Formats: sequence, C-alpha cells, structure tokens
Amino acid sequence: MPLITSKNPDTWQELELLVEVILNECGMRAKRKEELHVRSGPVVVDVLADEKVHGINHRIICECKNWRTNIPKEIVHAFRTIVHDAGARRWYVISHEDFAAESSETEQTTNIEVVTFSQFQTIYFDKWVQRRWWTIENEASNFNAYYDVKRPGYHLLTDDNQRAAYDAIWNKYLFVSLALVPFFPFFGWAIRARCR
Repeated sequence: MPLITSKNPDTWQELELLVEVILNECGMRAKRKEELHVRSGPVVVDVLADEKVHGINHRIICECKNWRTNIPKEIVHAFRTIVHDAGARRWYVISHEDFAAESSETEQTTNIEVVTFSQFQTIYFDKWVQRRWWTIENEASNFNAYYDVKRPGYHLLTDDNQRAAYDAIWNKYLFVSLALVPFFPFFGWAIRARCR
C-alpha cells in the first residue's frame, strides 16, 4: 500500500494538517476549519477542498477523527444531510483505526467514505505523484528535453558529437519517462518502441 507520508499523527490537529497538506499537494484548494452554510444552519468542517476539473467544481470534505476506537455508525449517518446540502462530491471520515462493519452500509448508499489515514493516502497517491512530477518539471525548466520521447530539438543538432552527447543524457534520464508512463499512458507506446 503506497503512502504519501510516513508521519503518523498523534492528535486530531496533526491529522487535519496532514490531510490539508496532502490535498493541497494534489492541486486542490484545501483549508481547515471552513464554515459551510447548509439548510440546517452553519457547519464547520475539518478540511474542505475544492478542485476544478474541466470547468466543473468538485468539493471534498474531510472529517478527521483521530480516535483509537471505531467510529460509531451514528456519527457517519449524521453526515448524510450535510453532504447532500453542501454539494460535496465526496466526504471522507478519516480515523486512526479501522471502523465498525456498520459503516459500510452508509458507504453503499451515499458518497461518504469511511477510511483510515493510510487508506486515505492510498486513494490520493497517484494524484499526488502526478502533481509532484509536474511541480518538479516546472521547477526544472524544460527538464523534459532530456527525457521526452519526442526528443525536442534533436533535429537541430548539427554533428555526431552533439547527437552522441544528447543521446547519453537522454538515456541517463529515460527512467523519468518510464516513471511517467502510468500517469500518461499515451507515452507508453513510444517509450516501449525506444526501449526495444
């Protein structure tokens, strides 16, 4: 099970902070202790994250319960109305330990998902890795020229020494292209062809 952090929160405040950081690093706008105005009145949620995907806003709410015992099903059921009124795409109840079997009934009938902190990290691992790659790419300013399967600029090289130097660097950083394949499947065919 891939994890984003090895930190194990000791308090609910640490759990909230780690969840907020992970969602922000996934490219969302996440904030702790946000107030939502729903039909039943104002509600403060532990972590609220918004993300635009193809122009559509997706809202994720996380309730962080760093309890050492199972979360009672009554607590999970109480979130149903709030989730609906808030227009949340997903509501996570995140806790330290595993949960009572009764909570699975709620998961089947709503968009509330009851998870441990480890399970939460697994859910967002691929999105987090993809975002981290793009952050590194942007910081490294055109690092892709050294691993891109299209080999940008290769046609501009004028002699065999330049092409040999480029080939050496490209082969050295080929692992970056191979690491990106799970996130960008359309690169796969070109990389496999190059590696034959």
